[in-house]
Amino acid sequence: MSINLYADSLDKIDLRIVELLSMDGRITDTEIAKEVGLSKTSVRLRKLKLIKSEKIKILGIPILQNLNLVYADIMIKFLVNTSQSEIDSFVKSLLKEDRVYEVNRYLYKYDLDVEVYHSNFALLKSYIQELFKDIKIIEFYDIFPVLQTYKGFGVIL
Repeated sequence: MSINLYADSLDKIDLRIVELLSMDGRITDTEIAKEVGLSKTSVRLRKLKLIKSEKIKILGIPILQNLNLVYADIMIKFLVNTSQSEIDSFVKSLLKEDRVYEVNRYLYKYDLDVEVYHSNFALLKSYIQELFKDIKIIEFYDIFPVLQTYKGFGVIL
């Protein structure tokens, strides 16, 4: 028995379309149509509606370990009196960085997770140190180098 976690925002057909796209982002509208019992045009319209409403994005995700790149999660703790505008400004600067591939806000020991990659661990460490060297709102950060990713974005790698 599966539970529809998207019950408030997706019907069964849209949910199935999202599941199929999650398994294979290159699946054709014709193949989806066969799976869900709709016409190719209906599937295309539903997919466009999901994209326009920002419920899904269809991306090509590089598999960093298969590209022989190294990567790490940097868990950041902000100083207690850091304002939201300072955090927003910092996050905005991170989003412009090419080697930063994910930024997540947290609600516990750490405040932010920044995920970065490079060609080797020595360059990765230097990049991280340079990235955070003048940032006054960081109390501390921990670097967690990733050795292997088994599943990413719902897909077994």
